[in-house]
Amino acid sequence: MKDQKSDSQTPLLLMDAGNLLFKKGDSGNNPVAMITAHGIVRTYGTLSYDAVAVSPQDMNAGRAFFRTSQANGFPWISANIFDEDERLVFSPTVVIKRTGAPDVGIIGLTGKSENNSFWARIGDWRETLPEHLAQLESTCGLLILLSNLSDDENSEIAKMYPQIDVIVASSPTRYGNQAPQVVGDSLITQSDGRGTYLGKLELKWHPQGSWLATSPTESHERLQEKVAAIELQIKKYQEGKSEADQEYDKKLTEMLNSKKSVEDRITSLESVIAEQKEPVFTNTFNSTFLPVKPRPSGDEVDTIVQDIKKSISAYQKTRLKEKGQIDQQAGEALQLSQFAGVAACTSCHEKQSAFWTETAHARAFATLVNTGQNYNPECLPCHVTGGSISPVSSFAKKDLLLVLPEDRQAVGCEACHGPGRQHSLNPGNVLPTRKPAEQKCINCHTPEHDDDFDFSTKMNKTACPPTHN
Repeated sequence: MKDQKSDSQTPLLLMDAGNLLFKKGDSGNNPVAMITAHGIVRTYGTLSYDAVAVSPQDMNAGRAFFRTSQANGFPWISANIFDEDERLVFSPTVVIKRTGAPDVGIIGLTGKSENNSFWARIGDWRETLPEHLAQLESTCGLLILLSNLSDDENSEIAKMYPQIDVIVASSPTRYGNQAPQVVGDSLITQSDGRGTYLGKLELKWHPQGSWLATSPTESHERLQEKVAAIELQIKKYQEGKSEADQEYDKKLTEMLNSKKSVEDRITSLESVIAEQKEPVFTNTFNSTFLPVKPRPSGDEVDTIVQDIKKSISAYQKTRLKEKGQIDQQAGEALQLSQFAGVAACTSCHEKQSAFWTETAHARAFATLVNTGQNYNPECLPCHVTGGSISPVSSFAKKDLLLVLPEDRQAVGCEACHGPGRQHSLNPGNVLPTRKPAEQKCINCHTPEHDDDFDFSTKMNKTACPPTHN
């Protein structure tokens, strides 16, 4: 991607709308998560990202983390995060990319959070966005918003500020890839989170164009609608004027400037129509979502990934030495009294056990050992027989898998058929689950790890031979 950026004749921008540092529930208090967060920033820096918005979840990394990465040139942006003195934390708050024609202005907005213990205040975007738009409109043709606000707020912005051409979203309530949609006169899109997919958006854009227009006349009509929307916004603002609003004149001027900017585009377009020129001002796009795959060995990004793995492994080895014996609470969480282990299953089910030993499930933990990931709690749930502990469990629960007994260090019989201790003691009356639910499988066989997974097909390959001929 870095090579494509440097070699491309067409301007190429790399951007992220936030929510990239942590999985849901993780925080800066989790050392393993922080090791990964540092690695993510290092990777994005290596790939020469142009702008990355800050989300509330990212803010869990702490002020020192952002101060250091900013000092090293990382392009964090947010137009609505304030310090204790009510100054904007991230400077510059916008990014202007000189791409030739047109120059591109990028704004970042941070979503709301229920966490009031942050090291900075997340302000209302309605108070800051108009000022930043006015700053960019005078110098930039194409305006892009990186937003981790809600879907409703992104739609509201698209309708209120038609001068924004593209909104790249990272909504905290939406998961998966979102194909571009036109809302108002803005294009809104989102790719799946935390490095699972890379969204590629190719644009053919004209300053007087519209995503929906097919002729200069239709472009003219769309721009007139923009003016009407801004006029309505100005009217509402004037009607709601408050004596306590010391920024009233400034904000009103910004809205009037936005209106004039669109009116200037209308004037330019009217001359085209009057001269009966025929260019078609249709903005077009092509969107692709690319699954992120492992990089070749020796690649710069692969080197960073390996460094992250080694750092996590070293940290966890140290912690494992400190853990000592498994206490009662950990034993209950690991369901030690409920599992029998593969050896107990083999004593009665020799044919099935022999079949299992030839499957990838039997080698699941060994693959972690071979790659140095057998101490990584983020990997363990899908490579051991973890019982109720799954990839979506809390870090504290996944961390317990470090002390899992050796006979559960594989995806064994009980991973599919459930805990078997009672069945082994009373096989005639206590029966295991015969076939696992599909959800149990797709918890681990996700698109980023197994993009061609089909439950029925894989069941035919991994199902044990029948107990009786």
